Amino acid sequence: MGLLRLNASLQISAPAPLPQMTLLLEVITVGVVAPFAPVLALGVIASVLFSNQLSFAGVSNQFGS
Repeated sequence: MGLLRLNASLQISAPAPLPQMTLLLEVITVGVVAPFAPVLALGVIASVLFSNQLSFAGVSNQFGS
C-alpha cells in the first residue's frame, strides 16, 4: 500500500511526463531483470571460475613440460 501511495504522489508531483516515463521504465527494468539476477550472478561466477581453471591448467602445463 505504501509503495502505491508513493508512486501516486510521485506522479502527481512530477511536472513533466518525462520523469514519469523514466520512473516507469526503471520499474519495468527492475521487474524484468530481478528474476534473472541469480542466473546472471551464477553465470558470472561460473565464467570466472572456468577462466581461473583454464589459467591454472596453462600454468601447470608450462611447468610440467
